[in-house]
Amino acid sequence: MIDVFFNILKLFLIARIILSYFSINPYGKPWLVQLKRVIYRVTEPILLPFRSIIPLVNLGGGYIDLSPLVAIIVLGFIQGILINLVRQGLG
Repeated sequence: MIDVFFNILKLFLIARIILSYFSINPYGKPWLVQLKRVIYRVTEPILLPFRSIIPLVNLGGGYIDLSPLVAIIVLGFIQGILINLVRQGLG
């Protein structure tokens, strides 16, 4: 169950990374607009603390936000720790 929860969170973060490269017309396909809203609502509370610590990386013509990548890595560590704690508690 822990695996499923964290994997879904990481998938949402990956989806957010991908969506950030595309402009979605707010008057276009309603299901796509709604999907983007859900993804942003779920991921924003996770990304906000990382954004306060990690500056944007300037690549000359634009900036890259590395907070989703760092969040995915941190979630992976937390996931591993929790799974080990559960296994030790059951064993």
